Amino acid sequence: MKKMLMNNIKNVATNNVKQPITKRYFHTQSTEFTLPLEFVSSRNKKYIVIQYVGAIVKDFLVGDLMVHSDIVQLDAYCDSFIMLANKRQTKYRKYEFFSSNKRDYKIWFTDLYGNSIIPSAFIMSCLLIY
Repeated sequence: MKKMLMNNIKNVATNNVKQPITKRYFHTQSTEFTLPLEFVSSRNKKYIVIQYVGAIVKDFLVGDLMVHSDIVQLDAYCDSFIMLANKRQTKYRKYEFFSSNKRDYKIWFTDLYGNSIIPSAFIMSCLLIY
């Protein structure tokens, strides 16, 4: 009886152990990217913080270039709009991440009219919190 009680206490204690929070930078220069397995499979609440997107179109830094991505899983307004490229943000864009098995995502760009724009180069910098 005592042994069974101790095993139950041990099981309850291990089930309630919270994983430590991890913060990791993630950068991509590809329109199709794969998030790290450690992030996607974490049992903690997960967030993707978009810190900066820089893009060059026809050898210019364009200020009215809209950045979109399917990492926006909730309230995907304006075709999953995230931010304007090449603008320093006063407040980073923080998105809760709900998927537990999907790792592959896309990023795309448009002008303010919704016309597709393909930059000659870009980088998206994120902070993954999990």
